[in-house]
Amino acid sequence: MNIGTFWEHRGIAENPFRAEEARSDSVFARMRDAAIVHPDFDKIAGDPAHPAPAIVFGEKGSGKTAIRLQLARRVGEHNRAHPESRAFLVAYDDLTPVLERLCAALRINPAERSRELTKALQQIRLADHVDGLLGVAVPRLVDVILGAPDAAAGAGRDEQGSLGVGRDEARHALRRSAASVKQALAVLQALYDRADWKAHRAALVHRAIRGPIDWRAALWRAAIVLGWIPAAGVAAAAALVPRETVPPMYWLWAFAALAALWVLVIAKVVVLDRLRLWRHAMGIARRLRVMPKAVWPLADALAYVPRDLRSVHGLGLDVADDGRQGMLDRLRLVLGAMGCRGLIVIVDRVDEPPVIGGDPDRMKALVWPLLSNRFLQQEGMGLKLLLPVELKHELFKESAVFFQEARLDKQNLIERLSWTGQSLYDLCNARLRACASITSNATAEAQRSQRDSMGLDESEAQASGPKPQDLSLVGLFEEDVTRQDLIDALDQMRQPRDAFKLIYRCVADHCAVTTDEQPKWRIPKSVLDNARRQHADRVQAFARGVRPA
Repeated sequence: MNIGTFWEHRGIAENPFRAEEARSDSVFARMRDAAIVHPDFDKIAGDPAHPAPAIVFGEKGSGKTAIRLQLARRVGEHNRAHPESRAFLVAYDDLTPVLERLCAALRINPAERSRELTKALQQIRLADHVDGLLGVAVPRLVDVILGAPDAAAGAGRDEQGSLGVGRDEARHALRRSAASVKQALAVLQALYDRADWKAHRAALVHRAIRGPIDWRAALWRAAIVLGWIPAAGVAAAAALVPRETVPPMYWLWAFAALAALWVLVIAKVVVLDRLRLWRHAMGIARRLRVMPKAVWPLADALAYVPRDLRSVHGLGLDVADDGRQGMLDRLRLVLGAMGCRGLIVIVDRVDEPPVIGGDPDRMKALVWPLLSNRFLQQEGMGLKLLLPVELKHELFKESAVFFQEARLDKQNLIERLSWTGQSLYDLCNARLRACASITSNATAEAQRSQRDSMGLDESEAQASGPKPQDLSLVGLFEEDVTRQDLIDALDQMRQPRDAFKLIYRCVADHCAVTTDEQPKWRIPKSVLDNARRQHADRVQAFARGVRPA
């Protein structure tokens, strides 16, 4: 018997236990029941209006990615329900570009697999992480202001959450804001927006929020545009004044002097100012090690930044971590003007970049700069660290000085993202309900044809059909399989991914020994026991490190 036939008999439109990754799990995307979350989810999520940090350690398949997606949903729902205290969520989880640019800045070959690469990764600083997360947050913020199709206020961005602010609302709020807010936005956009359209978007943002006018630059540009007027006046005077009064040579010298002055003005504006912007951009780009090295777009965007903030010293980038703290303050200032009171940053998938390769020492070098109490306990910011369980073992090897600096007792620490058999049982039932479909006319017709081919009347078909309890996990098995048997089996799996594998294997093994001519719609206890024993051995072998997941 085919697995699809087994589920169709129960009115299930899709195999509930096929997917193993939350990001590509269509069943999980349909599960909107707020009760079906990890028992520690409320502690991890906290209050979006008053974000707090959280540090979570979990094994592969324990639901870290699902928690991240549920956090995004929670933030989006909060923003729609409480527009006066919205939160801005940043998913800082694609670390591959950050690490590749860092390796390029340090002149390291990422393809190397040696201790030298691990030592090089230990040079990553908190400032690099702040640059990386701002490189994710600022483009989304600019998208909202410009009304880009992929703006955070739009739909279809579950992983980032909905900001709940439209283009017109954002522009209106920023236009009414103080000059310091507009300056902060100009700085963030110039440094952290997408490199390919940075200069063009800087001009659009400046016009959209009606940024302050640089009168000095405006006067110089006006001098270029209007520089022909004095020369035209000299030419007209030379034509009208008699030659006996003023010799022609005098007019020629006057015209040449005005033309030379005009050329000097053009050289100052077009060449000297551009070179000065380029010099500032070069210094800034060297300090933004994890950002794209696009110097000329950065120089063009700096033209919309106040003059005293165009240099490395003016931006505070000459002091590594303190300067980046100023950048975060600028982001919160802009968000506050747009009605966002909280900033939530989710760090996930730290073991996936090719440079890391799942190596605990490299993951430690990447994550440890973030474990600073001063950084984690910032007002209005909540950093959610969803980390592999291997880092927990590395953490407990640290000294007392490290723990005093990190103050993990204040960071909502979850030492292990564990699941009980009862919670996994409820989760499996929720997936069954999410996949249950209302029988359409076509399905009813197919069932009627099957009934006629088997020679069953209406009462016999109803007796052999699925019972109401078939939409629960226990309804998939024979009557000698109790709810407690399933809970005990799921408890041995310890996490959702392995629980789904267990149920999937039970269904697959049962269908493999069942024919379409003599279908059996309930799974025997022997199949459950056999699959339970095999998967329990696999889970234990993985925990001992002797086999892959």
